This record gives sequence, C-alpha cells and structure tokens, in this order.
Amino acid sequence: MALPLSHAELRRAVSNGSLIEGGRLERVLGNQYLFRIRLAFIHSPLRITDEPVREEALEKGFRFLPSETLFLVSEEVLKLPYDIQAVISPSNLIKDEGLRMIGELELEPLFNGRVLLGLHNESRSAFSVNKELVYAESRFENILGEELSGAAAS
Repeated sequence: MALPLSHAELRRAVSNGSLIEGGRLERVLGNQYLFRIRLAFIHSPLRITDEPVREEALEKGFRFLPSETLFLVSEEVLKLPYDIQAVISPSNLIKDEGLRMIGELELEPLFNGRVLLGLHNESRSAFSVNKELVYAESRFENILGEELSGAAAS
C-alpha cells in the first residue's frame, strides 16, 4: 500500500533537500513537484540527428516538430529513501498539446539521479519548447507494509 506525501511533507522535504536536491519551494503544487529542465536532446527522423539542444536554444525556445522525439533531463536530482517512490506523469500542457510521454515512470525507492523524460510529438504542428514550461510532475508516495519489505530487500 502506498500513501501520497502531503503538501506539508513535500514542502519540508524540498526545503531541506532530503528528497530533491536543487528543488525549489515554488515548484511544489499541492502534493506534486513540477520539474525544471536542464538538458534536452532531439531524435528526429526528419533532421537525421541525435544531438543536444544548445543552452541558448533552451533559454530562448526552439521548435519540436511532428514525429520528433524529445528527451528532457531534469535540473533536480531525486534522492529517494528506502520507503518513498516517485510517480512521474506528463503535465497537462503536454497532454493538451498532443505530446505523448514515452513509458510510465515509477521510480523505485533508493533511486538517486536526474529524471529523464521522453516525449513524442504526435500532433500535426510544431511545439515550442523552452526551460520555463512544465513538462513533468511527480507525486511521491510512502510505501507501507509488504511493499516496503520487498523494497528494502532489493
């Protein structure tokens, strides 16, 4: 069984850096954390490229074309303890714009690292990407009971 962290618990964990290194309190919304983007990579069948997006393009914004796949790396580093998991989901903006998140992300307890998010543009139009937009959000859950004993054993 898993219980979501409350707004107060998440704010406390972000402010003391125990759950999210580099986290900001203004990115806590209810019981979710809204990730910032550090790096982006595009895989494009049209441009025939797999290259990082330049920092200045991330700052100003760039166009993410239909049928392209975009990989985003979070600014924050997750440091999950043995009894907390993270469930990452695309933001409403992403869903509304016709972008699809590649895979479902449930990060297991003891995960330590940046979040890598894959997005595929399934719409018919280009999408403007920049660092200020919210692409992914996470809710954190306390793992209880049998699930916790399995997580601690792995």
